[in-house]
This record gives sequence, C-alpha cells and structure tokens, in this order.
Amino acid sequence: MNWGNEDLGATELHTRNISCTNELLKLLKLHHGVPEPEPVVEEPAVKIEAAIRALIKKQKREADAKSRARQVQLGAARGEEIIKAVCIYFDISRIDLISPRRDREVHNPRMVAMWLCRRLTTSGYPTLGRLFERDHTSVIHSCRKMDLLISKRAPEGIKALYLKQLIADEIAAVEVAA
Repeated sequence: MNWGNEDLGATELHTRNISCTNELLKLLKLHHGVPEPEPVVEEPAVKIEAAIRALIKKQKREADAKSRARQVQLGAARGEEIIKAVCIYFDISRIDLISPRRDREVHNPRMVAMWLCRRLTTSGYPTLGRLFERDHTSVIHSCRKMDLLISKRAPEGIKALYLKQLIADEIAAVEVAA
C-alpha cells in the first residue's frame, strides 16, 4: 500500500479507504480466525451521494404530485358542495345555475358560486370554468364583480360574505371531524 502525502480527491480517498478496510479484514481472518465478511464495494462516495440526492428528489416529486392530485380532487368535491349550497340558499336548481341563462335570478347566484369556489378551494380559473361549463374569463369576471359588490356593501356582496362564512364553518367542522 502506498501511503503518500499527495493531495487526494474524494473518490481516490474513498477508494484507498475501501482497500485498507479490505486488507484489515483479511489480516483479522488470517491471524485471529475472524470470519471474513462481505468485501466492501469499491463504489466512489460521490456516486452514492448523487444517487441519494436523486432518490430524495424523486420522493419529493412523488409527494408533491400526490398532494396536487389530492388538492384537485378535494377542490372539485368542494366545488360541487359549494354549488349545492348556493342552489339551496338561492332556491334554484343546479341545471339552472350551470345553464346559459343570463337573467338576474340565475346570473347573480352563479357569480356568487364562482366567487365562493375561487375563495374556498385551491382550484384555478380554468378548472372552475369547466366546473361551471364556462370559459375561465367568465370566472375571472364573476370574481372581480363580486369583489366590487362586496367593497360597495351591495346586498349581493353581503349575501356572498354570509354564505362564505357558513360554508367555511362547515368545511372547518368537517376537517376537524376527519
């Protein structure tokens, strides 16, 4: 074995440590009858660290993907629950709420439902647009309009805030029970 004092890189140092360990194991077996364990694999430490980092990254990606999938499922489920609550509160059917009708009896509850879905779920505008069978820009307009009505303290805005509080309390109660 060469025990030179030259500057060693991490890989060379690791390789030398492995060969020293294997030599010591052979000497123990020869002189003391200690059974020889499996030889230490001569794989550079750098490769091992890189493999560990890659494994950790992969696990994080998988966990993030599962979390996003769960949020999308949860958002869709809550969106349906919010639509149902709005339909009950305003006494209209889901079919009317989703329909292309634009009269005030349907349009205002639809705006409230879109605003509530945006505020109480993690769903984005395109997802909510699909939920309401509309373009995402319709959802954006509804949310902005409801924010304006709330800031002006209009009756529709007050109803939306009241309904938001009711639904948020119900969601919190369900999450605590689960």
